[in-house]
Amino acid sequence: GENLSNYYYQLLQQIVNDYHIDVSTSIGNLDESFVRFDLKSRKVIAERNAKSVYQLSCLTGEQLEHITVVSFVSSDGHSFPPLLIFKGNAGVPQAIITAVKQFDGNAQVCITPNGWIDDSSFVKCLTVFLRQLREWQPFEQYGWFLLCLDGHGSHKQLEVAKLCREHKVELLVFPPHCSHIVQPLDLSCFSVLKKGIQKAFCDALSASEVIVRSDGPLLIKPA
Repeated sequence: GENLSNYYYQLLQQIVNDYHIDVSTSIGNLDESFVRFDLKSRKVIAERNAKSVYQLSCLTGEQLEHITVVSFVSSDGHSFPPLLIFKGNAGVPQAIITAVKQFDGNAQVCITPNGWIDDSSFVKCLTVFLRQLREWQPFEQYGWFLLCLDGHGSHKQLEVAKLCREHKVELLVFPPHCSHIVQPLDLSCFSVLKKGIQKAFCDALSASEVIVRSDGPLLIKPA
């Protein structure tokens, strides 16, 4: 409610003041988005009054269902290469590694059983992001950095807190059920990204007979 929102913004201001954080450069948001590849928004031409209308699906073999994209953006618009999470139970296939390198040579990639982020994949991702952060903003020059996250379980690990402390990063968790209102990546980036990916996916379906998991990064790239 209103009291929770007021408390959150008071806490945000207190952290900024206590750690002398430069709000123009030293606040960031790290978030993940579940990107589904489907045909929900694709239009199909059919005869008038047709009772059944079918869409051609090219998802065969190693079916491309979804990818989780983990992104970082700072208050001045700076971003780092993302982490792409695929669904699987073994190591990352070479075809996916090659595709991710074509998408972004510095992007991270991993596999989880359901394609969602989990505790270990988030720690791996955060470790790389924090290293990149301090290469970009050395503590001696910029001081403390404020990282804002939602309340996902993978974000609330002791190891996450320790990693952030080691890199002079203070954590602020968004209030429950409010991330769609206050989380910058949800508001400004992911909705546009998903629309662009859906268009690229439909275009790829029109041009190809088969789409597999390793096509995912190349569908994200034009978006």
